[in-house]
Amino acid sequence: MCYANNLINSIIKRYRALGTFRPTGKHDPFPPARGVTSSAQPQLAKPHFLLDRLSEWLESQESIEFSERDYASRVDLIAKIRGLQKAEAYIDKIPDSFKGEIVYRTLLANCVLNNDIKKAEKVFNKMKDLNLPVTAFACNQLLLLYKRTDKKKIADVLLLMEKENVKPSLFTYRLLIETKGMSNDIIGMEQVLETMKGEGLELDSRLQVVLARQYIYAGMKEKAKGVLKEMEEKGDEGNENSTQKQIPETEQWQKQNTKQYTCMLKVYANNKMLLKGKEIVKQMSESGCRLGSLTWDALVKLYIETGEIEKADSILNKASQQLNMKPLFATFMMILDHYAKNGDVHNAEKIFYKMRQTGYVSRYRQYDSLLQAYINAKVPIYGFRERLKADNMFPSKMLAERLAQVDAFKKTAVSDLLD
Repeated sequence: MCYANNLINSIIKRYRALGTFRPTGKHDPFPPARGVTSSAQPQLAKPHFLLDRLSEWLESQESIEFSERDYASRVDLIAKIRGLQKAEAYIDKIPDSFKGEIVYRTLLANCVLNNDIKKAEKVFNKMKDLNLPVTAFACNQLLLLYKRTDKKKIADVLLLMEKENVKPSLFTYRLLIETKGMSNDIIGMEQVLETMKGEGLELDSRLQVVLARQYIYAGMKEKAKGVLKEMEEKGDEGNENSTQKQIPETEQWQKQNTKQYTCMLKVYANNKMLLKGKEIVKQMSESGCRLGSLTWDALVKLYIETGEIEKADSILNKASQQLNMKPLFATFMMILDHYAKNGDVHNAEKIFYKMRQTGYVSRYRQYDSLLQAYINAKVPIYGFRERLKADNMFPSKMLAERLAQVDAFKKTAVSDLLD
């Protein structure tokens, strides 16, 4: 768990608890940073930097007592902003009575986030040396790390959990199922699933998506469809139940159901199941779910994967205009790249311009894709260097070499003779 986000509300509550106190002078939580130039000051305006400064100030106030979770929040912020070494040094300064499992598991989670195997194992072993409880959270962090880096060590963690009588969580099973699926061990994956059900745990939407994806990769599309059907039925059931709940509960259900529907839509997009994808979007609309940028991204991908690039372009344009929704940068690039691949200069230029209108600054990524459209169309391009210069950019060596292929004013042996 990341405590940095939870610290926001905690800080606000504690700050208000100071009553009429107004920070000024030496009590100001945001005094000018020593040794920081004026050009670097905007960096301190970022939320995490502000939180770091504010939590440091709160800790210095004698009128405020920190709990273990507050110290853990501080560790999380330091690890993310200043690095793991600084976070370790800070832990040494924490009073022993607050130096518990929550603090160390926060450091462990950040080690895993950085894929630092050596340091993660060191922190985990230190937790054991300090006789801190071995929790499912800590074990899950190691499983997550080894899933990325060394799958052979996963068995060791499972043996440790059994020895320490640590009950696997839903997240544990999700990691194991995904690992088995990635290894193409479908039988092993299903055995883990049965064990999980035997423990009385139910599949959530994320785990169902993992299952469906692994079945599809293994070529078992009927089983994948069965899982997706269960997800649809669960969504319908949730829709019926939501009408009997209060407004806050309905909003919470809609938020959860939107994630579930979007996950299903991504699976359909990856497998070019256009009709199913359309049904999902229709269900989302009828259920009152908000169709956000991620949903439209999945829908655009669905149309592109089925070869309907113009339709993908059209629905994104309508959605951004009618729903006042800003599409993701990646969504635009998906369409731009496909137009470029097809050598469709007109539509590539249209998307390029649309991105600028939407607020995305033109950078090498967009220019590179646009240039590819001209190359594939085998038509000359005019004023490309001037457009780059207008955006305060200069062509890289690779971009310049590719530009030479379609530069309308490039010199050739024949043109030199004619000159």
